[in-house]
Amino acid sequence: KGGIPCLQPLDPPDSPMPPIRSPSPAPKVVDVPSHASQSARFNKHLDRGFNSCSRTDLYFVPLDGSKLAKKRADLVEKVRREAEQKAREEKEREREREREKEREREKERELERSVKVAQEGRPVDCPSLGPVPH
Repeated sequence: KGGIPCLQPLDPPDSPMPPIRSPSPAPKVVDVPSHASQSARFNKHLDRGFNSCSRTDLYFVPLDGSKLAKKRADLVEKVRREAEQKAREEKEREREREREKEREREKERELERSVKVAQEGRPVDCPSLGPVPH
């Protein structure tokens, strides 16, 4: 007939199913030296048994006196100095804000004094406002 072709059920795949594997063993923390060179030491952090191919299983420790150890120490010192400098600058900004608030309070007190004296009828010269007219 000239209708829509009928779909045939799919045949099972020719390739066999992959074998069921057991899960990898749980990693154990071992922290043992694995490899050492003139300038560094690699420590094995995790033991995954037969499946130990992860880069995170090892960590790198530069030996004292190596270029990398010096670079890391210099970087730590630089970060510490920058943090101290930032703290000093912040303290100085805080002190400056306090001084500015004190100057504002002093101006307000001076203005109050000049207004009070002007209300009493005496001429007053206020350095920040100039002479007060009557």
